[in-house]
Amino acid sequence: MRLFEEIRATGYTGGYTQLKAYVRTVRPRPEPEPVQRFETPAGKQAQVDFARFTFPWGIRYALLVVLGYSRLLWLRFYERQDMRTVFTGLEEAFAFFGGVPEELLFDQMKAVITRDLRLMGGQLIHNLEFMRFARHWGFTPRACRPYRAQTKGKVERPVRYVRGNFHLWA
Repeated sequence: MRLFEEIRATGYTGGYTQLKAYVRTVRPRPEPEPVQRFETPAGKQAQVDFARFTFPWGIRYALLVVLGYSRLLWLRFYERQDMRTVFTGLEEAFAFFGGVPEELLFDQMKAVITRDLRLMGGQLIHNLEFMRFARHWGFTPRACRPYRAQTKGKVERPVRYVRGNFHLWA
């Protein structure tokens, strides 16, 4: 708007919309930051997420666990997203994979993280019952920052795949 006012004062007779269209074509655009892939060695990390699905028989929650190195996927539908479901699902995934990764990457799942104070200079507050579960199985839980799905991309892609293949109901 300031540019419009300045060139109007020098005799420009066109409209604001015309000016905006022109500026859009000549304004330099910053190059987007290149995406750097994050690869993990075998056995290092798995990513975990829930996805909500609506079927004709009701709402179900898919618990997905994806191994970071091989992208091997384990998935099961549950009626709830509660602590029991997380424990049961992870134990079944570990049995399916034949082992436990060193770390599991989660989003802000309430069963895992009760509060995230990192943006205020603090730290994560983990659910103590979940931490006992993690110690028992020998893995370290890690949490993504809120609204940063790209940090958990290895599990986000299969969520889209499942949604696409349940397109009649999802």
